[in-house]
Amino acid sequence: MVTQIKYIYVFLLGFTISFVKNEPSLYDLLCLLLFVRNLFSKHLLSIILLFLILNISTFFSYNPIRSLEYNLVTLLLFSSFLFFKDININCWRYFLMGNLLSIIITYYRGFLQFNSTYWYYTRFMGGYKDPNVFAPALLLVLLIAFQLNFFKKIFTILTIPGIILAQSRAVFAALALIITNKLRRSILFFISAVSLAIYFLPYVLAKMSLRGYDSNRFSGQVDALKLTSLFGNGSTSSDYLVGHPPHSLYVRMISDIGLLPSLLFFVVFVSIVTLKKVEIRRITFLVPILLISLVIDTVHWRMFYVFLGFVFSHVYSISRTVSKAA
Repeated sequence: MVTQIKYIYVFLLGFTISFVKNEPSLYDLLCLLLFVRNLFSKHLLSIILLFLILNISTFFSYNPIRSLEYNLVTLLLFSSFLFFKDININCWRYFLMGNLLSIIITYYRGFLQFNSTYWYYTRFMGGYKDPNVFAPALLLVLLIAFQLNFFKKIFTILTIPGIILAQSRAVFAALALIITNKLRRSILFFISAVSLAIYFLPYVLAKMSLRGYDSNRFSGQVDALKLTSLFGNGSTSSDYLVGHPPHSLYVRMISDIGLLPSLLFFVVFVSIVTLKKVEIRRITFLVPILLISLVIDTVHWRMFYVFLGFVFSHVYSISRTVSKAA
């Protein structure tokens, strides 16, 4: 009975994560249960340590209350990572089934009902607020499905159209790297790739070229980095001091929480990889999320923590069997 309830809960997490037009969303409320649960578990120390590290910069914030609130939301999402890194393959399959249903409903709402809130001008963004979040979410779900060898063809058929219609340049680049890595030894792939590249080159150049808002974004990121300090300026300070969000996980971390805490996170990450002696092919599984984080504030992106949980539980773990189908 307890196991069945857990499966239903994970299914709901997979379904609700795709609909976040309003906040807090139903997914956030489900994560709140995880947060409370973790306060009475072995993960309490991890939550306390993260809370302390994130809030060193709060003492230097332009608005300590806002920075504290932002960090509490970060802890809420971090709780989902602590949950997902411990669930088994069966739970992951229920998560994927829930997400599969959400994709079908998203297409129904966006195309058959043509709900305008599911579009950002000519770009499809589904139940998210930004097509640059919708596309990566589809890509990461597709990667999980391939790694678990679970309905790979169905997920491919359903996710690729959404990825294309969202027109996210970062995801196009990540997807190109993944495909090239998987098929680089195929002569047929090489010939097809060159032919398609030549044919679509004008379109690709038009899409990949810098636009007006890119210049503003990059200059804002430079300004945010110039304002950083050893212990940071407080979470969300880059939004306030620069005038808009940095749109980069790395810029936000360095600018908001400071050089020292950011360095600490980097050291912890490298230590985990080194201690587990992770194979290079498994490390590359993280490349898409690392690339996407260059242009998205993934620190408050729900799927970011889900994907990290999957990586730590079924990609990095040397004690579990990982499918070779990916």
